[in-house]
Amino acid sequence: SQAEQTALSRLPGSKVTECELESKGGTAVYDITIIDPSGIEYEVIVNAINGEIISMKQDDIIVNKPKISIIDAEKRASESISGSRLYTKIDEDDGRTYYKTRILGDDGRLFEVKVAAFTGEILKVKIYS
Repeated sequence: SQAEQTALSRLPGSKVTECELESKGGTAVYDITIIDPSGIEYEVIVNAINGEIISMKQDDIIVNKPKISIIDAEKRASESISGSRLYTKIDEDDGRTYYKTRILGDDGRLFEVKVAAFTGEILKVKIYS
């Protein structure tokens, strides 16, 4: 969308992980989550009417930068599952940083694949029926 492109123009090389149309204070806005190549997540609020950026803030700072990129993590997650990637985001649990990718399989099932951010190892594949 145009709002996503506006947000990405502020952070070259970044990727949109979520984009939601919301109402804040009676104004229609896009709440966009972007992750930059180093794994830092940003929240960008864009006015849905005029396309101006209302605010931009750094959300989560990953202290130890991942050794693999979000793009590489998506490739690893998609290697064994045929389907369409819905989103990928970086997360941390029990001190372990990983990428979580949701894929809608060609068979109609929803998959969640966790890829270790430092090794590229597939940590877990969860299937939602």
